[in-house]
Amino acid sequence: MKSTICNFDDWASSVSAGERDAIEAMSASERKDAFYRDLAFGTGGLRGKLGLGSNRINSYTVGKATQGLADWLNANLEGPTVALCRDTRHGSEEFVRRAASVLAANGIKTYMYERVEPTPALSFAVRELGCSAGVNITASHNPAAYNGYKVYGADGCQITVATAEAIQAAIDAVDPFEDVRAMPYDEAVASGLALTIDEAVIEKFVDLAAAQATGVDCSGLCVVYTPLHGVGLECVSGALAKIGVTDIRVVEEQAVQDGAFPTCPYPNPEVREALELGLELCEETKADLLFATDPDCDRLGIAVPHGGECVLLSGNEVGLLLLDMLAERAAGSGEDLSRRVAVTTVVSAPMADDLARAYGLELRRTLTGFKFVGEQIGLLESQGREADFLFGFEESYGYLAGTYARDKDAVVSSVLVCELAAHWKARGLDLYEAMQRLYAEHGFWASALLSKTYEGPEGAADMAAVLAVTCLTLGFTYVVHRWSQYGISIWVRWQEMGVINMILLGIYVLLWPVMLVYDAILDASMADFFLYQFMHSWQAARSLLWLGLTAYLFWLTRDIKAVFLIPLKILGFLLIFFVVGGMVFVANSFMGSGNLAFMGMLLLPMFFMPLMKRPAQKAEKLMAEIEGLALYLGTAEASRLNTFNPPERTPEEFHRFLPYAVALGLEKAWGAQFANSLADLQFRGGSLHMMAQYEHRMQGL
Repeated sequence: MKSTICNFDDWASSVSAGERDAIEAMSASERKDAFYRDLAFGTGGLRGKLGLGSNRINSYTVGKATQGLADWLNANLEGPTVALCRDTRHGSEEFVRRAASVLAANGIKTYMYERVEPTPALSFAVRELGCSAGVNITASHNPAAYNGYKVYGADGCQITVATAEAIQAAIDAVDPFEDVRAMPYDEAVASGLALTIDEAVIEKFVDLAAAQATGVDCSGLCVVYTPLHGVGLECVSGALAKIGVTDIRVVEEQAVQDGAFPTCPYPNPEVREALELGLELCEETKADLLFATDPDCDRLGIAVPHGGECVLLSGNEVGLLLLDMLAERAAGSGEDLSRRVAVTTVVSAPMADDLARAYGLELRRTLTGFKFVGEQIGLLESQGREADFLFGFEESYGYLAGTYARDKDAVVSSVLVCELAAHWKARGLDLYEAMQRLYAEHGFWASALLSKTYEGPEGAADMAAVLAVTCLTLGFTYVVHRWSQYGISIWVRWQEMGVINMILLGIYVLLWPVMLVYDAILDASMADFFLYQFMHSWQAARSLLWLGLTAYLFWLTRDIKAVFLIPLKILGFLLIFFVVGGMVFVANSFMGSGNLAFMGMLLLPMFFMPLMKRPAQKAEKLMAEIEGLALYLGTAEASRLNTFNPPERTPEEFHRFLPYAVALGLEKAWGAQFANSLADLQFRGGSLHMMAQYEHRMQGL
């Protein structure tokens, strides 16, 4: 078997004459991008641009992926079956038939939706039909130039890390030109190995999505909906009709299923540009809500009229509003919320923790990717607690209520956001105002969406560099945050104790690396080295110096703790000194002379650093000032504020002290003082539309 990884020559010699001409007509940069790697599973399965090449989505890479999947299924399961689905993208029908042909040739029966259907409908079909796996041909919300290949497990979830690695290994072993077994699609159908999914399955999916409604009266609601040229219209309209939403204004230009996405080159409901036609219709019709589903109908974005214009809500905000409504209505029906479970990801809204605590329900956080949310539903099911799942969401506009599917579902999301709008409309608030109410209750947060595209091998290198820098930055930040308190305390104490003490401690610190070089690196074989001669000549004096500096360090810390701790400090020093000394003695064969005092001093900071945390006089004064600031920031009651110097409730004043409030853990109390002014302040455009949304608040700090 020959390797095909990034092998341009093999491709050029194996494809048809027309395809070979197309490959040879590529520019150098196009060819490099098309062949610099093989497609591999990422967060959303295999995904890439359409075209020829190992790094492209085409009939050959789909065949290779499917053959690897078939090999893995046949090696691990008895009589496996696979459900297939596709969206409206270019090539999707060809690729799903290719997958069915390869699976059939490997003796694996497939079930395929007759028409294009939502991604969550595949998740449902896998479980409903008892399939071993599922394959969906979709690139979700990517531009028209892309397509993809998502694999689902028998649990209806996208495959998680361990399974993805195993299937990827099977795919890597496949030559796309020599190892792929396939039969004609018509033959697969005639043999009974390629079957059509019964219409009742999709109808049941829609029924179950609608069944997640909480009973809010939606009869007076007017909504605008756009499927962004995707697959959502039929299922979404059917589900909304079942809950009484009858006044639906569809964006007709975007109701046409078209993989070219002519009215929105980037069909992503997170992006305002994709919603422009819907926003115009919303303003024209005075609708209560605009919502959009992405091409494969698993993501949903919304905009709400407020103050004469439409405001886009972020995925985090919609998720928080839905969690609040579902928890409130569950509590109102008398449910015991202590057993209910909500799930989100580690990068989603921190406010979810506050909401969960307020309602007394459990919140679980997973790795990024909705497959891990679905995995948590499976864990609950294995414990007999499937009914305890309340809601799952991620910041990238994915939501799920109910357990009929194990992937984010824009059909049920459409049902819930309509109920959400009606729920707050009955209280005289739009969804923007409802979000401000949540901020006022649970704390103000800010979020911003930063999207950057990295394409080709240069893009991959750039992403690797960004990741490396990010890791280094986070590591450095952690170290600084962890140890700066010690350094500041020591510096203040040095200043208090005068220049002589600063010099002595400076000598102490500077001698560390010199002694380390001597004891750990230099040995008798380097006797001619001048540093060895110099260091060896004052070995005894060096020991005395260390003992003297040790005694000095005890004196320096004499006022840190009460007198009764002095014996403990002395005992700690002796313990470290002799324990480390014994270790050095045992390791004498490779440690050279091994100076016990030196080795003891290397570990002494581990003992003294915690003691040094207590501030000196100047530090105590500083801490008193900080306590005063905390009192100022954290006193939200008007009656008490009047006793002090109350802040001017302006956005400028809020911004000025916000970092200090966050550092002191008082951001909620500080924000509460500015609730009214912040509620009127908005950023327009993109996803940064509200000042009052302090997302990812310097997590860990």
